[in-house]
Amino acid sequence: MTALTLYSAWYCPFAQRTWFALEQLGIAYEYAEVDPYVKSPEWLEISRGLGQVPVLEVQGEDTPHRIPDSLRTMDYLNDRSGGRLLHPDPEKRAEQRFWLDQIGREVIPYFYRQLKAPNHSDEGRKAQEAFEQGLTRLIAANPPAPWLSGSDAPGVLDIALAPFAARAALLLPHYKGYTLPTDGPWAEFHNWLGRVVAHPAYAATIPEPKGYEARLIDFYAVYANGGGQSDVTKVA
Repeated sequence: MTALTLYSAWYCPFAQRTWFALEQLGIAYEYAEVDPYVKSPEWLEISRGLGQVPVLEVQGEDTPHRIPDSLRTMDYLNDRSGGRLLHPDPEKRAEQRFWLDQIGREVIPYFYRQLKAPNHSDEGRKAQEAFEQGLTRLIAANPPAPWLSGSDAPGVLDIALAPFAARAALLLPHYKGYTLPTDGPWAEFHNWLGRVVAHPAYAATIPEPKGYEARLIDFYAVYANGGGQSDVTKVA
């Protein structure tokens, strides 16, 4: 079997998607922790000039093939596993890809905008409303019974959403005094989130679990003060 190396950063939710997928599929890999903010020539070569995690390195016979980006790495892992992340039916698979894009358009940017906005600001309120609307649409179209799209194991939508949902549940109450609603259909979302973070494949992506949440809170302080990466607030 072709050897794989995952280049990741412990705090990065995009990289955690790929890590979660590898664990869920039971594919052997080597883990390489990198600091993507250090744009060394070696790292830029590995990341194909992007300087971002995740990168999956596939060791070929001559030179390694490097796959950047969380969505592209999940596509690769789906193909490598015989289609185990996406639905086998082509129409349902296209529908899952639509909702993958929706997570990038209507959920992730507004989570980061809310986190970065000043407390009690119009900017933060608008981001909160958009974030809630994006999640509502996603869950309504993909009821988690028990997993998104009705699958019997975590699939591509669960893997794509979970790292961001977990950070929202941790960081927004801490820094913005905001918690997602719990009434009505939101109970379904919270039940799903509890299942996904307790799943062994997700738990395997949490280094040093006892201190992990505190480390994330410290890392994201710069975001909560309006700094951090700006591209994460852009609609994909």
